[in-house]
Amino acid sequence: MAAQERAKIVVGYAGPGCATSETTPAGRFAAALTGAFCAAVMLCCFHVLERASVGRSVNTRADLRVLAKAVKQFHDDTGRLPTEKEGFKSLYIRPPQLAGWNGPYIRCTPIDAWAREYAYCLDDRSSSGFRVVALEKDGVEGTADDLMIFGEEQP
Repeated sequence: MAAQERAKIVVGYAGPGCATSETTPAGRFAAALTGAFCAAVMLCCFHVLERASVGRSVNTRADLRVLAKAVKQFHDDTGRLPTEKEGFKSLYIRPPQLAGWNGPYIRCTPIDAWAREYAYCLDDRSSSGFRVVALEKDGVEGTADDLMIFGEEQP
């Protein structure tokens, strides 16, 4: 057998007049079954990804409550809120010459489920004077997917 003939057999070459799995009834059935199986797997994957996104949001909301509670405790101890410049860093590193600081209130700068830092903002519209924001998927503040908590929402 010539080398060219062996190469055609190895790679599954089907020349003219050869029946392939695509041309036989059993081959067409197998291809359709494989396609249906792939579609089912894709639907399951989309469902899992959707549930993962919901899980991220649930965890993010829990983080927001913890951060708001830490800011409130900082306020109760020091008599003031962290400045926007100090941000969450003031919750684990004592700001210079700040009386009453009894931290650390958190261990480090918090990161959300999308690997971004949470945002801390002073907010005059809130009775507590601050809000904590997760920018969610798009990473842009002020969009519909943002999650936020105002200090007074903290139980």
